[in-house]
Amino acid sequence: MHRRSIVTLFDAGVLSLVLVGVASADGGWQTVRAEVRDSPRPAYPVVENACAAPIPQVTDGEVVHINHPKEPLPRKAELPVDPRGQMDGGGLDGTTPSTAFPSKMPAPKSTYAGISFTRFFPPDPNMACGPQHVVLVVNTSWAAYRKSDGGLAIPSVQGLNAFFSSVIAGGESCFDPKVIYDSQAGRWVLVSMAVSDDYSLSSWLLAVSKTSDPSGDWYKYRLDGRLDGSTSTGNWADFPGVGVDGAAIYLTANMFTFDGTKNVFQYSKIRLLRKSSLYAGAPATWKDITRIKDTDGFAFTVQPAQNYDNTTGNYLISANYGTEANEYVSDKLTLWKITNPTGTPKITKKSLIVRSFTYAPDAVQKGGGDNYRVATNDHRLLNAVSRNGKLYTVHTIGKNWGSGTVAAIRWYEITAASGAVSQTNDFGKDKFYYFFPAAMPDAQGNLYLAFNRSSSTEYAGIRYTGRKPTAPANQLDASVGLLISGKNTYAPWTNRWGDYNGIAWDPADPGSVWIFSEYASSLSSWGTQFGHIGY
Repeated sequence: MHRRSIVTLFDAGVLSLVLVGVASADGGWQTVRAEVRDSPRPAYPVVENACAAPIPQVTDGEVVHINHPKEPLPRKAELPVDPRGQMDGGGLDGTTPSTAFPSKMPAPKSTYAGISFTRFFPPDPNMACGPQHVVLVVNTSWAAYRKSDGGLAIPSVQGLNAFFSSVIAGGESCFDPKVIYDSQAGRWVLVSMAVSDDYSLSSWLLAVSKTSDPSGDWYKYRLDGRLDGSTSTGNWADFPGVGVDGAAIYLTANMFTFDGTKNVFQYSKIRLLRKSSLYAGAPATWKDITRIKDTDGFAFTVQPAQNYDNTTGNYLISANYGTEANEYVSDKLTLWKITNPTGTPKITKKSLIVRSFTYAPDAVQKGGGDNYRVATNDHRLLNAVSRNGKLYTVHTIGKNWGSGTVAAIRWYEITAASGAVSQTNDFGKDKFYYFFPAAMPDAQGNLYLAFNRSSSTEYAGIRYTGRKPTAPANQLDASVGLLISGKNTYAPWTNRWGDYNGIAWDPADPGSVWIFSEYASSLSSWGTQFGHIGY
């Protein structure tokens, strides 16, 4: 049986009705009642060279981050013991692999110091990898580095407010940057949120490189976040997602309104932009999809896939959050599918039943006791990648391996066309905390996870693991590798960590990836490190 859903399309302020989705109930895909709105007028780019006036950013502070629906989330009681999953049995830190891990994860091919402490919390480390360079972003700076020796490919690390100074609105400040490399087109896509102190201004700041060289020219755009299509709202945008397919760039955000005392979540927004126009430096127009709902009645942190299959149309995914009444326990993910992204978009969804999950406690660290825990945030999905018809995603969850609730990793491999969860498992270790994972498949079928780890005997550092395509189903097949150990207890004036980590496939070495994350470098600051890993 086929059903059609009708949603509203706003075209330059004129209301019309369009058919948005056709889905088969037999296949489990459902049409989505949402609002699709056109942008009011083009956003014109500014072209600037990355090497021009690399002014560092010297202000400091704490960057916006909202946990929905309650801030802060209450500390949960101990979860029941759940031995299901895969326990970390060792690694390059001096222990030997357990029988569940037939091999050690190879040592990094190379590793380098990343962007230094910017005086902002949290750092939000994210990265992309191209043929000869990696681009790193943190709150509130960016830099391009040579892969060959880890040296800077631009004169110095540059503040994002300075990088976007030609397009950012007066009073706005950058936060939550992310970057991807479109390997099919040979372009870098860098996005940062921006907001004013009173939340009256909000935008996505978008930069697209003219070539595969990130030290060259970039087209830069300001995309008003308070607009839903052409309709002005009182909402501001937080926590961006960025993905790309063969035709479009996908931006997402959680939309909040500030009521004078607190921020209140409203809905998730998906912004679709024609890739060919942006890559040519043409004015940007967009379509916004808003007010989509999962089975909990809302959708939060919808992650667009970085689509290596280069199809036209893409998948997005979100974790159902649960409700305050059920203590934010959920057993569902929602898979979203968008077709015809540069025409009249059609969006459908499928609810995926998974093993139940909830958010993790903040992480214990060496020397911190219970007063200085590292923030692990919530159980939102942290990135999404589509390759060879499979969608990969990952998040931090609460887990009791036997000695009390800790933070653990849950990873998923989903057959995108059917929405079937083909592989999934929990990963961690009793009495240890694993948090802020990022997942990336390479071109040879290997899967890699990068994450942070700490315990009462271990400072917060950067680690990684993976699986080959020959591994047993639902299993990682190598023990944990170490990029860099934590150096001290992390106890600045805020315990903020994350809000995510970086991982990127290497198109010049297709059986490998690069990772980028933070570690506890001193009592009051974080450091970053990036490295090249592979089987």
